[in-house]
Amino acid sequence: MTIGIGFRFAGGVLMGADTQVTYGNASKTVGSKIAHSAPRVPGYSLLIAGAGCVDSMNLFFQKLVKKLDKSKKTLQAARQCVENTLRSLYLDHIYPNRTYRNPDDGIQVLIAFRGPEGNIGFWKSEETAILDIDNEFECVGSGAHAAHFFSGPSYRPNMEAGEALVVAVDVLRQVKRFDPFCSGISEVRVLHEDGRIFEKFADPLLRIEGYLGKCERAVQKLAKDCADMALPEPAVDERLQCFCEALKTARAELENPLTKTLREFFALQPVQKIKMS
Repeated sequence: MTIGIGFRFAGGVLMGADTQVTYGNASKTVGSKIAHSAPRVPGYSLLIAGAGCVDSMNLFFQKLVKKLDKSKKTLQAARQCVENTLRSLYLDHIYPNRTYRNPDDGIQVLIAFRGPEGNIGFWKSEETAILDIDNEFECVGSGAHAAHFFSGPSYRPNMEAGEALVVAVDVLRQVKRFDPFCSGISEVRVLHEDGRIFEKFADPLLRIEGYLGKCERAVQKLAKDCADMALPEPAVDERLQCFCEALKTARAELENPLTKTLREFFALQPVQKIKMS
């Protein structure tokens, strides 16, 4: 069970996932659900977020990389490689072994590919079929419906890097709270429009999750404290001041590591402060 998310933003494609991995029906551990291959000598970059059987996911990635290494590296050729690899995986390994005892050995993936042409192809799989993703927020796994719900108020196409990262972390945070099958530390990776893949988000992700949690609790406290219509205006103003101080404190713990990490990768010139809505 998984939550994997992906969407385009102004600088490329971002993917995120939880890190709880289940083997069989009970064994749980921690592991990455996002695979990447970049930059490869043949001249392409690949980013994949997956849900489903771990062994099938690993086999799919290995087979796909071998096919891409021998392909023409165009978007059309890469898309065909993805579709052929999925068809081979299902026909040779998944369908022959699928029974009523083991119905969930399939996979569902989000795939971002950048070749020498410079454009990024972004696709989603449904068994052996490939769907194109344009300016949409897409999800795979058991938490997909919840992720679509939580992304609604905040996602928009062509977001800047900082906003995209915060939206991704917030969606993953919310899904992990409501879906018992999604858990662990969140992971986020980015396929930049120039072909680089960025994955050094560990500290900022934890800080962003903490920041968003503190903001959420502060809003809830403010709403409850000000619900009494008989409360005098000075008392309301005092509570609003406490709310603002709580946000400033939370932001101070977040801002420096986040802006530093984003600046290193996206080369923001000059250094821009991340705006939180």
